[in-house]
Amino acid sequence: MYNPLIVFLAEGLADAGYSTLRFNFPYRENGRKTPDSQSVLVLTWQCVYEFFKEEAGCRMNKIIATGKSMGGIVASRMVAEGLLPVDGLVFFGYPLHSPGEKERMRDGHLYQINIPMLFFAGTRDPFCDLAKLKEVLDRLDYSRDLVTIDGGDHSFDLPESAETSQQDVYNLILNKTVEWMDH
Repeated sequence: MYNPLIVFLAEGLADAGYSTLRFNFPYRENGRKTPDSQSVLVLTWQCVYEFFKEEAGCRMNKIIATGKSMGGIVASRMVAEGLLPVDGLVFFGYPLHSPGEKERMRDGHLYQINIPMLFFAGTRDPFCDLAKLKEVLDRLDYSRDLVTIDGGDHSFDLPESAETSQQDVYNLILNKTVEWMDH
């Protein structure tokens, strides 16, 4: 939750009038690298959702779940299973496959989602082959949008040779997210 992009987005969304909440899964909070079990990941998302709903209460017209990498895939699986009643999903680096394993895609549950989705993907992301992601998005029945970050990796970091600044990338991601959420 202290990732510079996540902090920037949370602050920017709050400045745009959106209630926001950042969180870590327990394994990250405890300094471990190995992710928690799926049941712990789901329980964490459910607890965060309930807390957010109670705290933000009547100030919300809709709830949009966002996630960086694994946080997004856990949320999307929960939405597909009816465990996370949100109005939209935003993915900041969707892990469509493991690096070098493009044939083992994590897309099956996406076809069961019937809420709008916004995907951000870097052109150098080893977890998300853009051609494969576009194929998946073309097969989805519900509203979905894709914003590509030229030169971005899985965290949208740019190579040192990039002509665009990292701050410009962060601003683009924030502006596109706000624009999408406003509609």
